[in-house]
Amino acid sequence: MTFYSGYLPWDPDKMYDQQTWGTSICSEPEGVTIARQEMLFFSDHADKRELAPDQLLSLYSVLRAYTDADRLTVLFALYQLTRHDFDSFVSMENIVRAAGLDERTIRDAFLHLPVHCKRLEDSSIGYRIEASNMHLPALLMLFMPFY
Repeated sequence: MTFYSGYLPWDPDKMYDQQTWGTSICSEPEGVTIARQEMLFFSDHADKRELAPDQLLSLYSVLRAYTDADRLTVLFALYQLTRHDFDSFVSMENIVRAAGLDERTIRDAFLHLPVHCKRLEDSSIGYRIEASNMHLPALLMLFMPFY
């Protein structure tokens, strides 16, 4: 067993479940590790470079799309409805029900979110988060307050 900076803050002989574990964050010059609920995050600081101004602006533009409560509600509703099957597309009615928002608000949110739509076999339109962006809700949950 390897000890992180000479200290292991848990009993390695004990089994832990989600309710016992909670959140663990360790940030040191070598890197960052976060364990929270079902998520693990690792970042190596060995070769980190400063972000250029255009990269910061790009990051700001991406994050800005997720600063609206209705957009987040739609994103997480789509995530909950489709996360178990990456081939699953859901109807607008299912999104309205899951998000608790009206169709117009959902369509407005779609303008800012990575949503993929396609015509289904019954000629209706189905929606889901673009497959390459299904990680976003999990990453955004890392910013939630710790309890």
